[in-house]
This record gives sequence, structure tokens and C-alpha cells, in this order.
Amino acid sequence: MGTEPSYLPLLRQIANAECNAEVYLSAWAEATPSEGVRRVIATVALREGEHTKAFQKRICELGYDVTIEEAPQTADRTAIAGAADLTDREKFEKLGLGAPPDPSTPDRWTSFLDDSTIDVATSELLGRFIGEERDSVRMFADCYRALCSDDEPIASTRQTESRLDRIEQMLENLAAKLDLVTGPSAVTEEEFRAGLRRDGFDDEIRISDYEPGVTGELHCHEFSARILVLDGEFILRYEDGPQSYTRGQCCQLDAGTMHAECTGGSSARVLAGLKHRPTT
Repeated sequence: MGTEPSYLPLLRQIANAECNAEVYLSAWAEATPSEGVRRVIATVALREGEHTKAFQKRICELGYDVTIEEAPQTADRTAIAGAADLTDREKFEKLGLGAPPDPSTPDRWTSFLDDSTIDVATSELLGRFIGEERDSVRMFADCYRALCSDDEPIASTRQTESRLDRIEQMLENLAAKLDLVTGPSAVTEEEFRAGLRRDGFDDEIRISDYEPGVTGELHCHEFSARILVLDGEFILRYEDGPQSYTRGQCCQLDAGTMHAECTGGSSARVLAGLKHRPTT
């Protein structure tokens, strides 16, 4: 079999960590009374489970095995996540989640790609993993911030109603974001086109084909675009990292968002609906 790759322990570590995270996050998603919180937690839990399988698969492709073991702290974290006598805000705090990214501290995932011997397929897998982990941190922070706003003292009934409206809007925005990045085959082309018409997008529809290995330059548009992947894997690289989408998945790029269109080892076919800013 030869010498084990130097990065094999990292792949095994990630597979185990993601599996354990899926366990307690799934327990939290089942226990929360809030639909908005449930959607956030459940989506991140599904990501963790997908990461486990993806890294197990890559390790097998490399010709090695991986044993998934329960971490010592998983039982305690699962008990906290599923507790009926704790609020969602208390769970965020006890589990050490919800803090926004701190730009003054080193990115904990950057070193994952320091090993120059990492092969292309593993590098692509790690890049997608890092992009989704960063996004999960942002989603947790937004959700926790909304819960904290809900707990702040309010002086009058009008203030109470206004604050609750803002919290509901924040959670609705999170839910809308999740609707655009749920699992494979989440949206059919017919449903996607109907959504474009419903949400006031232009009649202009663009279908683009991308060859494998495309690496675009960061840029932005004066129009918004809603994108559906018709085939293959399509990667959008943002200023803070990449995000991958596969067939049936969709996302939205608001006007002015810096991004670059990319592909990995396969080609991609993408449908985009456009919404131009109204002229005055």
C-alpha cells in the first residue's frame, strides 16, 4: 500500500469530529420549540453528517480505513442540546457556539491546506469543507444574535412588538437563506423559474456551461442573480472562502457581491435569473 499520506490523520480527525457534532446538533434540532432556530441547527447538522460521509469516502478512495468513535464530551453536549429546561440562547452559551468570527484571531481552518502534498481531490474536498464551516459559524452567530435581542428588556408594548418583528424578520431571512442551500435536488427547474417570476426577476434567463478547472477572478455585478445548478458541481468563491453547489441546489447573489465563478474536477451547467436595479 505504500507510505500513508501525511494528511491522512487530518481527514480521520475531521470525519470523527463532524460525526460527533451531527449527534448533538440533531438532538438540539429535535428539541427546540422555535422553527427558525430548528432550521438553522438542522441545516448545520446535515452539513456535519455530509462531511463525515465525504471524508470517509475520500479515505477509502485513498485505500485506507477510518473508525468513527464517540468523543468523550459528546454525551454531555447531547444532553445539553436536548434539554427541555434550557432555552436556545442558554444552549448556545453552554455549547460555546454563537460567537461571530473574530478577524483579529487566526483562521482555525487555514492550516488545513498547509501540507503541500495534498492531492487535488482532497484539496477540493477540504476547500468545500472550510467554506461551509465558515458559513455555519456565521449562521450560528446570526441566530444567537436574534435570540439575544429577544431577551433584552423593553420599555413598552410598542417597543416589544417592534423588537419581536425585527427578530422574526431576522429568522425569516435565515430561513430564506436555508431554502436556497438545502440538500441535493432541492428545487426543480420548473419550480425555480416559477420562483423567479414570483419574486420579480427579469425575463432574461442565462444558461452557462463551465468546463472543469475554471478559476475566475473576483468581481461583482450591478444586478442581482439567482442561480440554479442544472448539472455538475458549481463553485462560487467569495472574499471569505468558496461555497459549492450541486445539481438541484440554488443560491442568490445580490448586486455588488464580490464573487468568482469556479469549477472543480467536473464541468457544470448553470441557469441564472437576473434582477436589474430599477432605473430612475
